[in-house]
Amino acid sequence: MFAAYLTNERGLAASTVESHKLLSHRFLQEVCSAGAGGFAALTPEIVIGYVERHALDGSADSGKAMCGVVRAFLLLISTEN
Repeated sequence: MFAAYLTNERGLAASTVESHKLLSHRFLQEVCSAGAGGFAALTPEIVIGYVERHALDGSADSGKAMCGVVRAFLLLISTEN
């Protein structure tokens, strides 16, 4: 679903879609290990905590990209529910 959104709605290249999928998967593994059923338990504090823990894992650009991916993913799931 996320990959289709990135490709069809945002027009991103396949390599960018793969990168975004990887970043969103990492996010989900950490904050929503219960799967899609755990989305309802996500709070702003959980998301902010994730960003604070990982924004500086790499370069400033990679932190910015990670924040953008998390934001796009959360926007998509909020409109789907």
